[in-house]
Amino acid sequence: MLHTLAPLLTSASVIGVLALLSPALSAEIPAVPAPPEIQSVQPAALQPGATHLLRIRGRHLEPVRQIWTSWQGPVPRAHPEDWESTDRTLKIPLHIPPDLPPGMEKFRLIGPHGVSHPFLVLIDPLPSEAAPDSHHDPARAHPLAAPVAIDATLPERRSHFYRVPLQSGQSLSLEVVAQRLGSPLDPVLRILDPDGHELRRSTDTPGLGYDCAVTFQAPVPGDYLVEIRDAEYAGGNAHRYRLRAGSFPVAVQAHLPGLSPSDPTPFPAVAPARTGVGPPVVHPGSPIPVGRWLPLDPADQAALTPRLPLHVRPPDVEIEPNDDPDTATPLHPDTPVRGHFHRPDDQDWYRFEVHAPGFWRLGARARELGYASDPLLRLLAADGSTLATSGESAGDPAIHHRFQTPGTYHLAVEEAGGRTGPHRGYVAWLQPAAAPLRFTADTDRLHVPVNGTVTLRLELVRHGYDGPIRLEPLDWPPGINLRNPVIDANRRSWDLEVQCNASVSPGSWTRGTLRAHPVDQVAHPAELDLSPARRKLFPRLLHLPPGFLTHLWIVAVPALPDSPGGN
Repeated sequence: MLHTLAPLLTSASVIGVLALLSPALSAEIPAVPAPPEIQSVQPAALQPGATHLLRIRGRHLEPVRQIWTSWQGPVPRAHPEDWESTDRTLKIPLHIPPDLPPGMEKFRLIGPHGVSHPFLVLIDPLPSEAAPDSHHDPARAHPLAAPVAIDATLPERRSHFYRVPLQSGQSLSLEVVAQRLGSPLDPVLRILDPDGHELRRSTDTPGLGYDCAVTFQAPVPGDYLVEIRDAEYAGGNAHRYRLRAGSFPVAVQAHLPGLSPSDPTPFPAVAPARTGVGPPVVHPGSPIPVGRWLPLDPADQAALTPRLPLHVRPPDVEIEPNDDPDTATPLHPDTPVRGHFHRPDDQDWYRFEVHAPGFWRLGARARELGYASDPLLRLLAADGSTLATSGESAGDPAIHHRFQTPGTYHLAVEEAGGRTGPHRGYVAWLQPAAAPLRFTADTDRLHVPVNGTVTLRLELVRHGYDGPIRLEPLDWPPGINLRNPVIDANRRSWDLEVQCNASVSPGSWTRGTLRAHPVDQVAHPAELDLSPARRKLFPRLLHLPPGFLTHLWIVAVPALPDSPGGN
């Protein structure tokens, strides 16, 4: 679908002309208009059912005419007076649906000259409170009246202290959200008794990346101290965090094995027993959109449980014991298998059949599903010889292999650190007839000048195929085309030229992707991998949910003299 901002472009064009004519104005407005840029947002979290005034600071914000949210899509600025805006600030009233579950979401700003990078925002039903800047020692600890969430920024080489009164046997859940917001903070959480002795310490909670969480039960009545600091005592304006306090379950992982769109019957969720998180609630007959997120039981409304991706086909479950080739669990290309590391140094074996020579992909999904596992993969022939292993990867592991001989093969999966626990799971999968290549881009935005072109640099990894590759745009609008869609043989990088016809309205935008096919082979197409763009935008995030950054944003921008047309 092609969205347009064309009716709002006239004023922006006039501003651009005035900026070129007036030295005074050009000091305030850039000569070459640029996409909006988000630097900070307040409030840090949004409550379901409330209308919030988003206070955004950044650059090139005055001409913004739409906000796009991951839960609602585009929200237009119907009238200029609806939003307060300058080049550096923007205020947008935004209503949050009451049924939007807690968790991470994102939004972007869209203007006539492009789209911003995504900005992470937390949906949180807990009431928010801003902490003062003076609670750097226990004597000046900030009172913590749960349920509440405190938004703060941690200075360098300092700690923040909070005081919370508890009765004997009273439980308190504490969770620090930092890395999941894109913050560089690596939080350490400590609980001290009324005499200053450390009772609990939490850092890098499994399933939460660098963030941490703990549930604590007071042994005696009194005022307890909560300390928050960075693991390396770093700090600064970017080191923001949100401290959540209440009686909610600390949910570090929950995975829905799968749900067919035609089958409303819920499958049981897998979650640590100590969290108390129950199975997801799915009402019979309710529409289940594939690829969306399913919330957990609404009784735990304050838990930031990872949302659950729905699969078109439910995965099977590994059959234990499967510790060697003789007891290997069958694995089929059309049905993934959910596995689990039940004990230290556990190794799971799977058996599958190859009926014809061809290129396959084999992998294990873990981090992107919320599991705190780092699987290692080993592909073996029937005689036990190792054919391939998974190397280091920024995401979940995969093996690309060309099978020359039909027969029985095995996939062995183990946890990289030999760790075990209820959150150490994964889903193993196979893809036969896969494209023998992978191609990536380090940007998720294409700003294409009307009646002009822009270049998208693609990096390729070839797996035994050096022939030409044809690129195919998927969900691109009419009028925006590829000028050189065939990648030459043996090329490991390609400057793809994207052209926008004069018939396309400036300010129009859409979301699409690219697929790649070997020219002289029959194979499933490879889809553009934007993981380099994800790492560039959010270097501290260990993993992102499925679907977080999978599409290219393609925006037709006005053609200006000597405009670089960059991304």
